[in-house]
Amino acid sequence: MLEHETIQKNVIPVCKNCILYSFAGIEINKEGECNFCADSTTKLPLWEKVAITQQDQERATKDWQNVVAEMKKNHGKQQYDCVLGWSGGKDSTSMLHYLVNELGLNPLAVSIDPGTMSDIARDNVAMALKKIKVDHVLIDNVQDTFMRFFRWMVLDFDSNELGAGSEQCRYCGYLLHGLIVKEAMKRDIPYVILGYSPDQIHFYFYEMPREEIVNEWGPDFGKFSIEEDAKWYIAPMDLKAKDLPRVLLPYHVLPYKEDKVIKLVEDEGYVEKGNADPLKTNCYALSAALFYEAHRLGALCYAVQPAELVRQDPTLRKKWLLTIKHFTRTVYNGDFNREKVEEFYKIIGTSREEVLERIRKKVDKDPNKENILRNIEWIKSDRRKFKTI
Repeated sequence: MLEHETIQKNVIPVCKNCILYSFAGIEINKEGECNFCADSTTKLPLWEKVAITQQDQERATKDWQNVVAEMKKNHGKQQYDCVLGWSGGKDSTSMLHYLVNELGLNPLAVSIDPGTMSDIARDNVAMALKKIKVDHVLIDNVQDTFMRFFRWMVLDFDSNELGAGSEQCRYCGYLLHGLIVKEAMKRDIPYVILGYSPDQIHFYFYEMPREEIVNEWGPDFGKFSIEEDAKWYIAPMDLKAKDLPRVLLPYHVLPYKEDKVIKLVEDEGYVEKGNADPLKTNCYALSAALFYEAHRLGALCYAVQPAELVRQDPTLRKKWLLTIKHFTRTVYNGDFNREKVEEFYKIIGTSREEVLERIRKKVDKDPNKENILRNIEWIKSDRRKFKTI
């Protein structure tokens, strides 16, 4: 039995357990299950379902309890107990609330604007700062470096197995997270806290490993970096002068329900109602990457994240099936953050027309072209009802 939607003569099988369909190596088997639901050990270049054992969970939970105890013990001995990476999104805002109002700690909140921070994320930060009294640092002087990277992603990146959005976030994260870590190192703060939700465990679980920070969070001179970009990354001389702080993701071990997080940040008056939606707070470069994915793959690779949430809580399935279909069509049509995406293209020296022309050439060479075009027909359809056959 397959969940599907019929578009004229097209049938798009959708996994009966989650929300995924066929794209970027994901397939639906004859039992109606995607690779990840059929086999939890599946590993694709796009995504792997990270298996967290009970022992892993218990060890990380105990470690977080020890970290909290250590921060409380040393509270007041230095100006800040930790650094919080704060995007203005629901998760990092609720994490700020947790650190300040539930644990009684004093974090330094650090936000970074690569030149693509959404207006709603900025508004969320300003609104929350009226309610939560913390020191806040906004880093917005690294935009040239970010823009060189974004131009390479938009025009030169290509893969039929990887999502432009996830790869952009990964490379961008090396620089963004490194800037946050450098702020902690300047002040000898031992902990950096990030508000990633439990579905975001593709790259890390609970802690970002030191060896990866040292070995991978550097510029890529072969692709998009130039010599002057190096100063923004963590350098060997930084590591000789200062110890690296630990970089922790507490929501991987704390109780987490997305609807409760949204309710908290809205009820506390940290964000306007409706502005906790991550589709509104994500940066405009990601909006452009999603536009690329919708045309290049006939899908949004972002779907693998809510699919993981659905596996954890099947009651969310109907909501996310409809959300992903509607949102993917909105992105494909260019209606998602249209003005800001156009502005973004101008900043990096290209246009929507050039981007689409490059994508067309890539799709023409893709061995999965037929499936991509079928997905696109499904995206463009107004039908939203999923049926069982």
